[in-house]
Amino acid sequence: MLQDSLLNPRPRWLIDAFALLAAHRFLEVRQVAGALGLDGRVVTGVFEGLVGEGLLQTLTPTTLSLGHLRPTAFALTRAGVACVVAGVDDPPTRHVVRPLTSSFTLAHELLVNEFALVLQHLHADHTLRLLSWWTARDRIAEVTHLAVKGRVVRVPLVADALAIVEHRGLRTGLLIEIDMGTVSARTMRQKFAGYHAWWNDGGPARRFGLSATRVVTVAPAPRRMKRLRDLSIEAVDGRGSGLFWFLPHEAVDVAAPGRLLGAVARVGKANDEDLRPLFAS
Repeated sequence: MLQDSLLNPRPRWLIDAFALLAAHRFLEVRQVAGALGLDGRVVTGVFEGLVGEGLLQTLTPTTLSLGHLRPTAFALTRAGVACVVAGVDDPPTRHVVRPLTSSFTLAHELLVNEFALVLQHLHADHTLRLLSWWTARDRIAEVTHLAVKGRVVRVPLVADALAIVEHRGLRTGLLIEIDMGTVSARTMRQKFAGYHAWWNDGGPARRFGLSATRVVTVAPAPRRMKRLRDLSIEAVDGRGSGLFWFLPHEAVDVAAPGRLLGAVARVGKANDEDLRPLFAS
């Protein structure tokens, strides 16, 4: 447990912060502060002290596609995990993050975590209901097959996350793809074609029991988002499909979670250039 000392009493919010780190494995100070409504400078000071105590470790992500480093992330050490699980019957995780995890992977996973934090905030605010959030490959991975130039091609469909959300009585599955600008056009076109074939064959209903599903791609820059959207339209006979939705990274921000509810998304359909809300108003 997180015991106080006479010289260094623990802030009340620290238990919630440790629970967030346990649930998401690693987070930036900005993400913890945004999720808990705290001053980031205060969180930084406390977290840096806990690194010295051996309860937290620092991780340095990077984003090669964006050309800059992201802020330092924090994760629980083994001693930190022990503080979370002590006296808890069903702890959120017992996994300790290995410091050798690649910096690029960390940057990608932090963006996945950002989407989770935004949806969790909107759930707590009663704006929508987040019914489930899955990232485990064995829970959400699928595979489909395409006929390409006379041969059958196997196409793995492994999203970064699956969120099942209920908004205004409509339950929708969001297969979330966080794009970092590093996957080739050929691979992305094939993946979009695979998703559409899987959806057209009733895959979401068969796999997840969902009648309404969207593949939501979050892209790092306007030019990349346009390119991905064009590829999704090409992949479905130049017509595109309402299955595919595209968001810029800045639309998913734990410091401004309501931004996700605005008209920030584009649909992967030909001749449809309007910005739309991801969830029907």
